[in-house]
Amino acid sequence: MKKAMVIDGNSLIYRVYWATFKMLPYFKQHNLIPTNAVNLFTKAVLTLLQRDNYDYCFVAFDHAKHTFRSEMLDQYKANRKPMPTELFVQLPMVHSFLDAMGIKHESKEGFEADDLIGSYCKLMNDNQIQVDVFSSDKDMLQLVNELTSVNLFKVGVSETVRYEPSNFPNLYFGLQPTQVVDYKAIVGDGSDNFPGIKGLGPKTAAELLKKFGSFANIYQNLSQLSSTQAQKFIDNKANGELCYQIATIEKDLFVDKQIDEFIKKEFNKEQFIKLVNDYKLPSLLKFVK
Repeated sequence: MKKAMVIDGNSLIYRVYWATFKMLPYFKQHNLIPTNAVNLFTKAVLTLLQRDNYDYCFVAFDHAKHTFRSEMLDQYKANRKPMPTELFVQLPMVHSFLDAMGIKHESKEGFEADDLIGSYCKLMNDNQIQVDVFSSDKDMLQLVNELTSVNLFKVGVSETVRYEPSNFPNLYFGLQPTQVVDYKAIVGDGSDNFPGIKGLGPKTAAELLKKFGSFANIYQNLSQLSSTQAQKFIDNKANGELCYQIATIEKDLFVDKQIDEFIKKEFNKEQFIKLVNDYKLPSLLKFVK
């Protein structure tokens, strides 16, 4: 069976940026454009590529402009700071290295990297291609199925936690991948700044979903809840339904694409070495064979 990989570009680039941000004063002191993130990002991608013999590769990025989720909820991710300038200036370099490595990368106005990743997984799965997703975003867990595994970064990129159908309940509150969005609808997401059913925590949410199966089905069985719980669901129904929509990853953005667009192309050594020399990143030369 052919295999594909997809990397959450924004998740990874922030991860490597903050892992190396103590280098920034050096670049400032010497009046240099920072390269801390592009250096470690490139190493990370090359390391992940070595995990398996992938036939298809893709790196998805968030788009700079607002997404449809921001239109639905004004405060969506309002607590997130803008991308640091020191990181933003490195994005073109990251894209150049991905080009040299033969890896397709993309962002799409109005959508997040999550939506491109979900659409990529669907495209590959529809063609019976197994996919490995690499991210630190637990929203990706809703994509797990018999053909898609999600690998969440734990320590750098060398250590990940692999979620697949066989171990999913043990790793995620006893629930199934299809219940991830239902769970988020109840508990909300503090990091993305959207509320769920106020007053209900993870333990209660998991218990209710194991009993009733889905967020929608809980509303069909309010009489079986305690009066306090039932009232919370009634009072916060609009919040919960909105959270459900926001947490759901789009999967139909690539309906007009062909899988051949994502074939991993040949590594362009000459282009890669030129980038290494231009940006003075000699430690990357060890990956050139």
